[in-house]
Amino acid sequence: MEIISKSAKMANKKTRATIESHTTFDKRKTIVIIRSAERVDRVFPEWLRENFTDAEEYIPNDLNLPSFVLKRPNGIDGYKDDPPITEMGTVLITN
Repeated sequence: MEIISKSAKMANKKTRATIESHTTFDKRKTIVIIRSAERVDRVFPEWLRENFTDAEEYIPNDLNLPSFVLKRPNGIDGYKDDPPITEMGTVLITN
């Protein structure tokens, strides 16, 4: 009889579900998406010297080089730290 009385007491107690709010990052799940593309200067290290004329006209000599590049305010030097993406790199990042 004692077992019945314990279960009866437990049935009379109200149990309440609790929802914890996540206020710290250690309880959150984070998704990080990283995209990478193939830079012209990594594939063609001499691309500035080989593909620009003295008049700063761009002439690509490989199908993986972009067919055109925009003129930069500071000329060819503008591409030293910010090169374009190769044609293959463009295809890879769009998929």
